Amino acid sequence: MRFKRVIALWLVLAAVLTSAGTAAAAGSQPDWQAYDALMAEIGTTVDFAGRAILMHQAEEMLMATGAVMPLSYLMNSYLAKPDFTGYYTDLRQTTYFMAASNGSKNTARVLISRFPTNLDPAFTDSYFSERTMIANSFGGLYMYNAAGVAVPNFATDSRMSEDGLTYTFTLREGLKWSDGSPLNAKDFEYSWKRATAKVNSFSRTQLFECIKGYPDAMEVTAADDGTQLSVNLNKPTAYFMDLVTMSPFYAVKQAAVESGEGYQYNSGFVVNPSAWATVPGFICSGAFMLQQWKADDTMVFVKNPYYWDADHVKLESLEVVSYHHDKDPYSSYKKGSLDFIDYIPLKNLPQLLKAKKPEIHFTEALETDYAVFSVKSPLFDGKTQEQAVAMRRGISMLIDRQKIVIDRQKIAGDTSRAANTLIPPGLLDGNGQVFKASSAGYVYPVEDGYFPLKPDIDQARELLTSAGFEFGKNGKLTKNTPLAFTCIYGTYAKQTAELLRKDFARIGISLTIKEKAFQTSFDSLKPGNNDFVLFGIGSKINDPIEWLTEWTSDHSNFAHFGQ
Repeated sequence: MRFKRVIALWLVLAAVLTSAGTAAAAGSQPDWQAYDALMAEIGTTVDFAGRAILMHQAEEMLMATGAVMPLSYLMNSYLAKPDFTGYYTDLRQTTYFMAASNGSKNTARVLISRFPTNLDPAFTDSYFSERTMIANSFGGLYMYNAAGVAVPNFATDSRMSEDGLTYTFTLREGLKWSDGSPLNAKDFEYSWKRATAKVNSFSRTQLFECIKGYPDAMEVTAADDGTQLSVNLNKPTAYFMDLVTMSPFYAVKQAAVESGEGYQYNSGFVVNPSAWATVPGFICSGAFMLQQWKADDTMVFVKNPYYWDADHVKLESLEVVSYHHDKDPYSSYKKGSLDFIDYIPLKNLPQLLKAKKPEIHFTEALETDYAVFSVKSPLFDGKTQEQAVAMRRGISMLIDRQKIVIDRQKIAGDTSRAANTLIPPGLLDGNGQVFKASSAGYVYPVEDGYFPLKPDIDQARELLTSAGFEFGKNGKLTKNTPLAFTCIYGTYAKQTAELLRKDFARIGISLTIKEKAFQTSFDSLKPGNNDFVLFGIGSKINDPIEWLTEWTSDHSNFAHFGQ
């Protein structure tokens, strides 16, 4: 079978490293220096097309160990009336309403799952409904379109230097704030530096780390006439154009920010840097302006006549209601008083899925749930590296990934897709293409991934036999070679853990499942403290880098590679 080439790849690589004089890890633990070196190259190359190929190689090395087992990709669901069209949702679950239309109506009523405390782009970006409200009120140099491509927004174009270290953006002419005053590159310079200023104690600075001089002397400079913005980076960053689509990179008006009631300094810090963005009528730049706001209840937005693309904004107003305002949103939706619901109540989702309602829509999210073995687990003591790989991959062959997502829908109302790669399907590659299709000639081992989506029990037995295990006539492990281990999982993964226990029991593997609170799980996952864990990787960055960096030796990766 083709998946065997993945095992072969890793074993050949390990042999090459050893023959070159690199000290290989003892016993079953893989030498992780090659992976670390590959990730270092990915982080410095200016050849972004070649970088995509290197990232495929990195994912293949991870999968070749058998330690990391993708289970499902998170999906989000929402409801929209047939007449409500023109909106779209990106991989960050940000929904854009600026091009939406609602049949013959010039207004729409939408429900979002969580209301923000303010609409400050720099400091309120933690939840998808908050990002939606901000993206429709403000704007960045670039934004994602309905096809998932970063396109010019307040900028008209961008240029990258040959060394990948300088970006220059040209802004549109005639940009204005919602009060009619001019908006230019100097506003973006102020806004980016404000987002990383230490005086704003709640700033989310990690997104700006790639900029030279971060955090206090970032090399972000607006031309004197405000038409261009130049940015110097400290290293080539293939996903920089993705970063500039994110809300912390949106522009805010300095005079509006610093005149907000409650904006004051105390002991060198701004007490409430976002006070200005809590009062209806604050100055913004996007398609809609906040006109009314009843806390955690309703928000009313009206069309911004000064928005640069106002001619294509079809709705005159947008009324947003919260779950606190409407305790039974699905009933309201059926009656016609809601046009859009950004998150379907769990109690309603199973029946909607069964009925196959055409108004149900699903969008991919930037998250992969996975199971992971610690390569330092005593389970692999006495095994060669080849046997340890075969053992882990044999166990993975038992997993019914399709059943996991089906049962989660039935029981928890969760929506997801079966996963057999670590990188989610829709993720971009830093070179303008979808990662899974970005490398010419790259062929996945099975079904566009590394593992079959349905169990392959015969192959599982074959791999485990090669690892030294014996099977009786009943197809289960004999008493001479038992296999038992513990699975640690978080609160929301109990259903998956129970399904894995059933999958493994098919051939006599005993799995004990144990729940641990999320806040204590990281301490419990140190080397030697666990065999097998259920966890997930999520990111706001539309690039594989965070999924892959997680497994370098200098990260506290749950597989304990290189540790």
